[in-house]
Amino acid sequence: MEEFDVDEWSDSDDEDRQRDFVALLNRAIGEFVRPELYHDRDSGVFFFSKPRDRDNLNHAYRSLQNTTTRRVVGRYGKKRKDPTQASYWRHSAFLHRFVRLGGTWFVEVTPTYHFTHDGRNLDGFAGERLKKIKEIENNAAVMGQFVMWRDFLVTHGRGDLLKESYPFISFDEVGALELDVGVPDGLWTSQESDPSSPLFEFALAGETIEEPPE
Repeated sequence: MEEFDVDEWSDSDDEDRQRDFVALLNRAIGEFVRPELYHDRDSGVFFFSKPRDRDNLNHAYRSLQNTTTRRVVGRYGKKRKDPTQASYWRHSAFLHRFVRLGGTWFVEVTPTYHFTHDGRNLDGFAGERLKKIKEIENNAAVMGQFVMWRDFLVTHGRGDLLKESYPFISFDEVGALELDVGVPDGLWTSQESDPSSPLFEFALAGETIEEPPE
């Protein structure tokens, strides 16, 4: 088996080799996020998996100011045929894309949500639910999710006394970008009292969208 230095792939200007390198990065990140996240092949999202022993999951992370927690898996609604069963679960998720800028590789992260009917398999109303939640979330909500995913990617693969660090890929924070122009603070003012808190719990508390008709 012939070995190649990673620089031959990462620094190449050949488009085919760049595509091959991105394919390797995608395989690596898929292993990197396990077992905490599942990958949905159809949509491409990575999402927090539902625990076997409970319906909800909170995730602790370092926010912009302090350590906080966020509801990353939540049970919602009731089924018409069996009110004891959840209508669906909502999972914090993200889409990613590897890009090379100025000779350096970055991962572009887009926060989103994934909806399942049993904690793992896609819900029949996933598209409608995603559209609704995107209509009510604000800039602070998106920022809160992004900060959480950034912290997850930067800290997740680190080793400790019980396990070694993941050897094939790692992530670092990108430094702040300074601009000569600004945006008035009023345009960014959040209507959410605590952007780091679990989002939309009150807004969705009474929501009951039944499972798709058979």
